[in-house]
Amino acid sequence: GRVQDMSQPVAGGNERRSGWMIIGLILAVLGVGISIYSTMHHLEVKATGQTDAACNINETFNCDEVALSSYSEIVGVPLGVVGLGYFVALLVVLGVALAGGKSARDHAHAYVVMVGVGVLVSAALAGVSIGVLGTYCLACLGIYAVCALQAILVALSRQLVEIKPAT
Repeated sequence: GRVQDMSQPVAGGNERRSGWMIIGLILAVLGVGISIYSTMHHLEVKATGQTDAACNINETFNCDEVALSSYSEIVGVPLGVVGLGYFVALLVVLGVALAGGKSARDHAHAYVVMVGVGVLVSAALAGVSIGVLGTYCLACLGIYAVCALQAILVALSRQLVEIKPAT
């Protein structure tokens, strides 16, 4: 069989596709919000050395410690800014896919690839938190959760694509 072109309407399937794309958009907006918070916290802790952020619970869950580590930036750019760019790109890709048209299928595929990259990066950063720092950032954990939910969404949405017999 072959997979139905995601840009073409399918009886009963178009609404489901739109539904999963809207959920993906909502998750991306959540990722944007957490990334903005993370960036603002990062800049504050870099400027002051410590904050009274609610995510500083104890030695194990301490956003300040994570933000002060060398792993919190790439060439001087806070990871929150990188996350912000990633989630804005997801919004754009999903928005174009949701709008339909000739490139909808390509944009849906780009979303799937981007989600895969997000999960891999999240896993690597979680590994640094666990294996190197021994400290966790709640905002970071929120980003990892959003990426994991996006991956679950992708896995579930693949079941919503109608399979047609080869013609």
